[in-house]
Amino acid sequence: MPGSLRAFLDASVLYPVSLRHLLMRLTLAQLFQARWSATVHEEWIRAVLRDNPGVPITRLQTCGTPWMSGRRTRLLPVTRTWSTL
Repeated sequence: MPGSLRAFLDASVLYPVSLRHLLMRLTLAQLFQARWSATVHEEWIRAVLRDNPGVPITRLQTCGTPWMSGRRTRLLPVTRTWSTL
C-alpha cells in the first residue's frame, strides 16, 4: 500500500533545506508518510531564523498543518505548500 510506512522526522532533517525538500518529494510521491511534532516544527523554524533572520516567520509557519495523531502528540503532516526559502 503506497505511503503506509510512517517516519518521524527530527529538526535535523527538516533543516537543511536540501534534505527537507528531498524527503518532502519522497513523501508527496507517497513512498512514506512524514510526521513531526509541533516541538520539532518550532525547533527547525528557530534554526532557519537564526541562520536567515530576513525570512518572514509566517512563511515558515505555514509549511504544515496541525494534525492530531490520536496519541496525545500533535504531529504535522506534509502538505503541498512547501516552497524553497
